[in-house]
Amino acid sequence: MTIAAGFVVRDGVLLCADTLYTPGGAKLPGAKIVASEIPCGKVIFAFAGNADFAQATIQKCLGSLRRKTPEQLATNAAIAAIVEKVLDSEYRRLVYNRPDRDQGTHDFRLLLACWNSSEEMASLYTSYETSIKACEEYDCFGAGYYLGNYLIRPMFHPTMSTEEAQIIATYAVARAKEYVEGCGDRTNIVTLKHDGTINGISWTETEPLERALKGFDARVRVLLFGLLTQTDMNFYRALQLFNDTVGDIRVQLGLDDKGRFRQIQQMQSLFTNLEVQSTPESTTPDPQFPPASQE
Repeated sequence: MTIAAGFVVRDGVLLCADTLYTPGGAKLPGAKIVASEIPCGKVIFAFAGNADFAQATIQKCLGSLRRKTPEQLATNAAIAAIVEKVLDSEYRRLVYNRPDRDQGTHDFRLLLACWNSSEEMASLYTSYETSIKACEEYDCFGAGYYLGNYLIRPMFHPTMSTEEAQIIATYAVARAKEYVEGCGDRTNIVTLKHDGTINGISWTETEPLERALKGFDARVRVLLFGLLTQTDMNFYRALQLFNDTVGDIRVQLGLDDKGRFRQIQQMQSLFTNLEVQSTPESTTPDPQFPPASQE
């Protein structure tokens, strides 16, 4: 049981998933996104469904990709074709050949984000049973599929950045963790940029945003109820309270103008310190890098 989603945006691809495993009714934390380097490229997998079968298939995919030459991995489509070949074999062996496959406990799906140095562009592919197809915008599957799509669809557009997609991903996974059985624990987000850079978004970044979005949702529901039931005076009081609360949320997240100015100052200070440390005229030794021995 999982929610997993992938987004194709202006500057790359973003994958997200929850981190709750439920083997035999237990609740255990664990990653559902796997990133790896391959000859002249990089791949990221996310999965939903039977975790053991999905992980075993991903391991075989990575093994097959690492044995290929750079020429065999010259395009993202070539990478996806190799993954599809392994998936076809493993899905038939692990799922189709089981007499109890109709129970739905063995099925799994994969998201594949890939990049190669020849094309210098990240692409997203999504699986269904033994097949893989290119994804041009976004895909979402797992136990939180219906809720995820309901939340993502009105907010997503392909010209947004990975930073903006991170907000949608956090929101969709957070709501699925709250309302869908089998989704839970932390939110895992990884981006693959068109320049080949892989970045993981830490829980310390997503958790405050999840709390803020949860509070925003609660305030919206209160405001909606007031819109339909309250007098004009009480409704406009509720509207003013809503405006104040939303402003507080922006301040807490550092999204207001002062917060953005503080972030700019911190970045400027960081770059200034780096320039001072790298200036040849500077004679102050860096305590992190003691001078080399003169022996």
